Amino acid sequence: MKNKIINFSKMFLIFFSVLVSGCRLNYVVHDTYFVSTNSICDSNLIKGESSYVGYCLVLPASKDISPSDLEFREYASYIKRALESMGYKNVFEHQKPDVVVFLDYGVGEPNEHTKTFSVPIYGQTGISSSTSTSDMYGNYYTTYQPSYGVIGSETESYTYETYSKYIRLVAYSSRDKDENGNFAELWKTYIVNSNRESDLRSEFPNMLGTALSYIGTDTKKWIDLNATDDDEGILIVKGMKLDKK
Repeated sequence: MKNKIINFSKMFLIFFSVLVSGCRLNYVVHDTYFVSTNSICDSNLIKGESSYVGYCLVLPASKDISPSDLEFREYASYIKRALESMGYKNVFEHQKPDVVVFLDYGVGEPNEHTKTFSVPIYGQTGISSSTSTSDMYGNYYTTYQPSYGVIGSETESYTYETYSKYIRLVAYSSRDKDENGNFAELWKTYIVNSNRESDLRSEFPNMLGTALSYIGTDTKKWIDLNATDDDEGILIVKGMKLDKK
């Protein structure tokens, strides 16, 4: 009988462990990303559409950055995936692009912030009760039971830094020219965010993916956006497989 009880206990522990493990696997916490974007486009050239479909080339906006720069190539790969989802096609070697997109990006100087808050101080607030006793000699003794609670507060603070990061995309048509004979500007999109993360490499695809639906459009003003790490736009930019629902 003892062995049966032990075996039943083992089976119950195994079942409980599997159940808990299953719950853990199904419970996923997703990171949320916040950005602001401002986009403007020439609706006459793109005929009111959000994309100017054609062969596209991505180049650095800064003359100090080479197209072969490793960091630029990594960021450009995200941009190319975003553009492909909008209908653009990447150019092949020696092929003339219809659209050239200039990419600019960067991280600003740290901004220091101080957070001040009030912390309660706990201590004795009074007497909650008392008990009197006497001994055999007629001596009386009183025992007091103190009460505790908030007796005041003190101010504390901590300092932290945030970093502003930006992505700027400017698209030009190689087929159309403006009144000055220069290549016509098709659209321009800014994406910015500010948080405690100073590493643009980790933030870049999340920023771009969060604002993906607004690239090359006309937002009329700055708009605030947010998305979780399983958002379709972020998955597209990162080249990850989308779950079919």
